[in-house]
Amino acid sequence: MDPELQQKLEKIEMELHKINASLSLTKTSIGKSFILGTFGTLGATFGFAIVVAVIGYLLHIFGALPYVGSWFASLGGYLHK
Repeated sequence: MDPELQQKLEKIEMELHKINASLSLTKTSIGKSFILGTFGTLGATFGFAIVVAVIGYLLHIFGALPYVGSWFASLGGYLHK
C-alpha cells in the first residue's frame, strides 16, 4: 500500500477514535450532570430549611415571633384587597 495513503488512513482512524471517545463522554456526562444537579438541589433545599428553622427559633427565643406573625397577617390582608 502507498505510504501516503497509509498515513491518511491512520489519521482518519485517529479522528474517528476521538469522535467516538467524545460521544461516549457526552453520554456519561449527561448522567453525571443529572445526578449532580439533583443532589445540589436537594442540598440547597435542606440548607434553606435549616436556615429558616434557625431564624424562626431565634425569633421565638427573643419573643419577636408574634410580631412577625402579625406582620404576615397584615401583609395577607393587603394581598386579598
